[in-house]
Amino acid sequence: MTLMLPCFAILNPMKKVKVLNITGWGRSGSTVLGSILGNHQDFFFGGELRNIWKQSLLNNRLCGCGVPFKECSFWKKIFDNGFGGIDNVDPDQIVKKLKFSYYSRFAPMKLLPFGEKYFRACAVSLPEIEKLFLSIREITNCKVIVDTTKSPLYGYLLSLMDNLDVYVIHLIRDPRGIAYSRKKKILQPDKEKVIYLERFNSFDSSFKWNMRNLLSECLWKKNKDKYLMIKYEDFASEPKAVVNKILDFISESRALTPFISSNEIELGINHSAWGNPSRFKIGKVELKIDNEWKNKLNTFDKFISTVCTFPLLLKYGYKVNY
Repeated sequence: MTLMLPCFAILNPMKKVKVLNITGWGRSGSTVLGSILGNHQDFFFGGELRNIWKQSLLNNRLCGCGVPFKECSFWKKIFDNGFGGIDNVDPDQIVKKLKFSYYSRFAPMKLLPFGEKYFRACAVSLPEIEKLFLSIREITNCKVIVDTTKSPLYGYLLSLMDNLDVYVIHLIRDPRGIAYSRKKKILQPDKEKVIYLERFNSFDSSFKWNMRNLLSECLWKKNKDKYLMIKYEDFASEPKAVVNKILDFISESRALTPFISSNEIELGINHSAWGNPSRFKIGKVELKIDNEWKNKLNTFDKFISTVCTFPLLLKYGYKVNY
């Protein structure tokens, strides 16, 4: 097991912070991908950083290191450095300002004459986000911050901030695999009470799959230098090759990797703020495709998911029948 320790160095504040934002719909392997990238030299895996204000600061959920967020010495240093202490942050106000990034229905505003102006105003109204990313870079001395918040609007918001240089990985998985995973009851570890990941029926999951993927393409695909589409199935089959492709994409191909073999990794402790419980995994991990849904997702849910996601299903190269 390797342990990533923060390195304390103040970098040039005028240099933009390179952010790798993973977008799409949840249960696509984003947390595992983020964990792997975060174990590369000069990378920091922050988890779903949009949720740091609500889940971490307001609800004091566990950091990836297993400690309640406000007790984590790493995050104390981040907030002492960037904000003069955690108590100087008003997470309620930030959560209210970020609310629009939770709903895809706000996306069409970008097409209106004042749309770009509106979203830029939203970005300007959230200087705390830039402060957070700048402080993470200064404390860790990292070159890349990996943010697995999968909201396309949130990623777009980051891209409008002057001090952030945002690259986007659009991660796609077969919608029926996601529909099966979204129906599962998955425990989210917590010190004080039992909580579970949000669950969706097959119709809602498939509808959101459509919306998230279409929106990700609309907002990013034209910017070829900052957008890369990756399929979960390719990543799970050849993780090392796909990770190397991502490193080339963001011009960090010299970064050392945590791979023991082509499909095995050695994960160290991370300080992800929020995300899938898989972020707590450490030590040797074997990566393989999760195709359990092919045998265990019932015929009705398969039918619903297939019909609701057609023709995007075909567009992304997935078969209608299995």
